[in-house]
Amino acid sequence: MAWKRITVTDYKDSILQIKDFATKTMFAGAVTPGTNTGTGILYGASATEDSVAETWTVTCTTIGGDAEAVFSVVGSVSGTLANAATSAAPYYSEGICFIILAGSVDFALGDSFTFAVASGTAEWEVMAYDNTSADHSLILKGIGSGTDEICIGFRSQTNSSTYYNIEVAAFSGYVSTNTFTSQPGYKAWWMCGSNSSYEMLIRLTSRHIYICNIIGTVYESGYAGWMLPNASPSQWTYPMFVGGSGYHNAITLAEGYPHHRCFWSEYDGTNYNNGSVMASNGWLNRSVILGQGQYPNLDGTRNIYPCGLTTSVVYYLSETGGDVYGHWEGLYAVSNKDVAVLAESVCNNADKGLLAVQNVSRWGADDIILIDLMGD
Repeated sequence: MAWKRITVTDYKDSILQIKDFATKTMFAGAVTPGTNTGTGILYGASATEDSVAETWTVTCTTIGGDAEAVFSVVGSVSGTLANAATSAAPYYSEGICFIILAGSVDFALGDSFTFAVASGTAEWEVMAYDNTSADHSLILKGIGSGTDEICIGFRSQTNSSTYYNIEVAAFSGYVSTNTFTSQPGYKAWWMCGSNSSYEMLIRLTSRHIYICNIIGTVYESGYAGWMLPNASPSQWTYPMFVGGSGYHNAITLAEGYPHHRCFWSEYDGTNYNNGSVMASNGWLNRSVILGQGQYPNLDGTRNIYPCGLTTSVVYYLSETGGDVYGHWEGLYAVSNKDVAVLAESVCNNADKGLLAVQNVSRWGADDIILIDLMGD
């Protein structure tokens, strides 16, 4: 798994940035703590396409706990980076990303962490990329487990006046002579972008890509790729899901509830794939839910739950929430019984480092996505 946050120039630039990050060949290795006084951790170390092979050393220069301790960031090749790292604040640079969290004992001067960045195999392959047409488009194939072909795509869409959106698509295969929308098994949903600069968070594995456009105080989400199905491989040989926070391609950033959800997915209003819940390629099509639900806690301190796909028309999983077909890898929800979580705050939950983003412009207890950022 890898992640980064980057400033894009506009919604079309988002397509390029997804391509570059998905096809990166540099990866962060395991984090080694120094002989530290503080009991905190550095997690989520992730390389970007701008990384080079080197060793990074992160050293405490200002003592304290979360939001207090400050760290220098030094690469054996890149040297000292101008922006320092602060505990409990996600760290983004042009070459690496990570998060530091304090423990029960505050960080002391000289406490440190090191990790290496080295070359590896890209997790996605570009099948088609068009940045010359009015709508920029990208089709990627994920390596999956090494034998799978997981085909997804992204495309810019606009009327040049009110909406500047990104189409999030998935396919059951790829044919080089076909257009974007005529690829085998084409399914798509949408999310809002902007015609001016904004922040974009990307989280990916070799099986899926999640993106979040952060436009002021609005958080637009999109997901394409495999999910974790509640079924055997023989039942769902291709457990693909595609969803976005907008329900059609012309939705504007100002449009709010009920037209924005954490995710919507393709659904024809009456049937799943013309009557088959599990079609031959395993597409699942239904309005998608940010989960609460009847799951055991992942640890005893914070009630978090997998985000999942359900048959229910209720927009969160509950005792009457219907069948649950599966869950999205690396995305969680926080219980409405739990304490409030702030936008882009960091939640340390057992072995998971979670970054909180909101459901578009909604910020209620049921509208929080927690993104697992444990790194490469």
